[in-house]
Amino acid sequence: MTAEYRASGEGFPQMPDDNTPGMTLGNSLDGNRRTHRVKYRGEDVTLRMPSAAAMKRFAAQSEESTFDVPVGAEYPDTSGVNTLVAGWVRVTGSPNGNWTAIGMGFPGGADGAVAEGVASILEARRPSHALRDAGSLIAKHRDRQAAQGVPLRAVSSAWISALGYDDATGVMATQTAAGGVYGHLVSKATFGEVASAKSPGSMFNKLVKGSGRVEVGNCPSCGRFFAASGSHSCPTPSAPKFPAVRNVAAQGYATAALSQRANAPAPPARPVRTIHARALMASMLERRAGKTGMFGAPGWTIPAVADQIAPFTSSEHTPAAYVSSTGYPKGNGDGDSVIRFAGLPAVQARTLLGRLTRGQLADRVGGGPSTGSLLQAAAANPGTVEVHGFAVGPDRNDERLALEGIFIYDEQLTDEAAVKRDAWSKYGLGDAAYPPDQITQVVNPWRPGEKAWRLWWD
Repeated sequence: MTAEYRASGEGFPQMPDDNTPGMTLGNSLDGNRRTHRVKYRGEDVTLRMPSAAAMKRFAAQSEESTFDVPVGAEYPDTSGVNTLVAGWVRVTGSPNGNWTAIGMGFPGGADGAVAEGVASILEARRPSHALRDAGSLIAKHRDRQAAQGVPLRAVSSAWISALGYDDATGVMATQTAAGGVYGHLVSKATFGEVASAKSPGSMFNKLVKGSGRVEVGNCPSCGRFFAASGSHSCPTPSAPKFPAVRNVAAQGYATAALSQRANAPAPPARPVRTIHARALMASMLERRAGKTGMFGAPGWTIPAVADQIAPFTSSEHTPAAYVSSTGYPKGNGDGDSVIRFAGLPAVQARTLLGRLTRGQLADRVGGGPSTGSLLQAAAANPGTVEVHGFAVGPDRNDERLALEGIFIYDEQLTDEAAVKRDAWSKYGLGDAAYPPDQITQVVNPWRPGEKAWRLWWD
């Protein structure tokens, strides 16, 4: 089995191909003995990957709960012909022995089955029997996803505090301000109308009240809702990276661990860092020399933009903004007049649409969609589309809100080809002059366990 290793790319660490107890000489990329690989056979998927013991050893030695693992998979395609591919699976371990896994772009819709197989192997008492005992991995993955439930998303309403929708069952969950959670069978379009309405409560009474009731449960630990008749297990979150770890460091974890970390206590969790966007922008305005601006009067972003982007400017949302070009910690916006944000959802998008002028909404980054189109995509698709970009501060003549792209949480977009084919018309991105510079699948730390397509224009 082969898989392409990053030379120095940023992201979660990749398990190196030389992680062995003795680190003796051999044929790995670094000249050491290669990590022990095992072929695990199942009913509908066969996997070749580092042994479960090697993966757990790497997790313990590197003190990383989330990392990427090279996996080779053999499974039948849509025509029934066996296909052999190689790729990466992102795994996350928890103290109770449970593991979650996310397939990273395996073709033919096999991400779920491959990930389910890796998780089953890591959780099994006898890993060599794990896939044979699991039965159909595709069915097991479907059952596991159902057991994890669906997250609830906050809405602006006097008596509805949050809403959620399960695409698999067609159930909408409504959480009231009093804390009760109620389920109804409705279409996805009906859910979208309620979630995006100016008054979700009024729209609920108009479209949902009196429709088929379904009993649902709500987990106090993870906040997800699920079918009351079924079981529930909270998803294991993927830990955010701050700052991003480079693969060259990951490959040195094993040797460093043998001599330096054998008895060392686990380091404390790194806290999420935040900024006060309004105060930072006000300090920038004090440095402004000119009296005019390209998009408005000096300081216009302070009342119009600052409070809307502020919740999405933390080191969890924009980790790179908290590290300088020399690798030292800094604050988001310190020294460069640019405040980055990511994950801005429907509620804030609707507010910005009402505050920005026609000229400000017409601005665009590169050949991407206009600011207005990207905000409208998020406003019209709550829970499915989020915006990322930056605000240029009031100390510059080009003070503005600049949107670089969106995150799309849409399971129907199964691969990059589907994104290129369907996302433009589905989410109203037709005014883009060029396709995105990057289309990548990611798991954002503020929505653990959920895969999103990141579209980025430069």
